[in-house]
Amino acid sequence: MAQVLLAKMRAASDFTQTRAYFDTSGQTFRIDVWNKPVSPATSGSWVTEGGTHNLSSGVTFGYGTLTSPPPNTQASLAQAPACRNDSGASPGTGTAIANTACIVFNSRGIPIVDSTGAPTASDAIYISDGATVYAVTIIATGMASTWSTPLGSPSWTQR
Repeated sequence: MAQVLLAKMRAASDFTQTRAYFDTSGQTFRIDVWNKPVSPATSGSWVTEGGTHNLSSGVTFGYGTLTSPPPNTQASLAQAPACRNDSGASPGTGTAIANTACIVFNSRGIPIVDSTGAPTASDAIYISDGATVYAVTIIATGMASTWSTPLGSPSWTQR
């Protein structure tokens, strides 16, 4: 949760886009800040801030056999969309990176669909320790919530 909120704050403080980047196969996460092109350059890039962090031992990205998201969050249970391998004048133009999930924030700290820039209310990240599934959900206003439920039993509790 802290990394997602930090990404949101960095977007607003730097007046640029940021993303919470989750490598679902490598079990790592990081914050990337969009480095806008400065004339005469015409292409920007994502720059990792603060390094890459590993999930704790025994913790993985995923939601096991659950089929229902937390109430009033997503229409269907899913990790945030794949991150994009961007380069160019603006982010959101690259191709999807396999086995990743990204929550992208615009310069106002609003979660967006990176390819269109439109606000989104469907971003979430799910992790599990083998007994419990934990979720961080973000609504279109940028408000983040944390949830938990026993693995295999969709009885979500907001934390």
